[in-house]
Amino acid sequence: MISLSSIKRNAMKTLFRFLFTIIGMVALGSCGDTSEEYVTGDYFPLEKNRQWSYERELISSGDDHDAWIHDTVTFFVDTDTTYEGKVYTKIRNEQGDTERIIRKENSKYYSLGLYAIFSETDQSYQYKENLFLDTSKPVGYRWTNYDVYFRAKTEYTIMAKKTEQEIAGIVYKDVIQIEVNYYTREVGAFNPWLTTTHYYAKDVGEIYNYYPYPLSFYYADSRRSLIKTTN
Repeated sequence: MISLSSIKRNAMKTLFRFLFTIIGMVALGSCGDTSEEYVTGDYFPLEKNRQWSYERELISSGDDHDAWIHDTVTFFVDTDTTYEGKVYTKIRNEQGDTERIIRKENSKYYSLGLYAIFSETDQSYQYKENLFLDTSKPVGYRWTNYDVYFRAKTEYTIMAKKTEQEIAGIVYKDVIQIEVNYYTREVGAFNPWLTTTHYYAKDVGEIYNYYPYPLSFYYADSRRSLIKTTN
């Protein structure tokens, strides 16, 4: 089960992260072509002890786009946890902190996120699911997650499927590209804010992602490129 002590230890980190991670309370899909386009294979393997090592670059968000930091970060599949009767898998970093909580259901991949509920006298936390990948949908398909509490939304679009991508000198086949657009709401209208990019490779997992500041949680843009995976 998910422990309250774990929530408290990471409260500040998690709360900050949630302010920029829109947790979908309702997911709606739309596309000119709504036909399904199944691909075989697992695009986020979660077998025990699987590891992903990434080259991480923190890049100036200014005009020069200089890389300030080059380092390596590693994540690994840890234990399962249960929330509201559904089984999720925890992914941790080298320091043992939980980075993501994920479950798969057929072609759909969900991430479990934590958000804060404020009142005049107290503050509590609640988990919500976010659909971040659906391998059955065709190129151009999009779905939207709304978060009424923060008056914002995220829009996911499948930009490409079954492509070949070279990441950090390694060629991957059967890659799915997802673009995520973040919106804020002002005077009743949703306005574009920031865009992130993700690549998922068959039987490997996420091979690349790009987050602009402040979604990167650093004072810089962040780019991660997979350099090694083990299982």
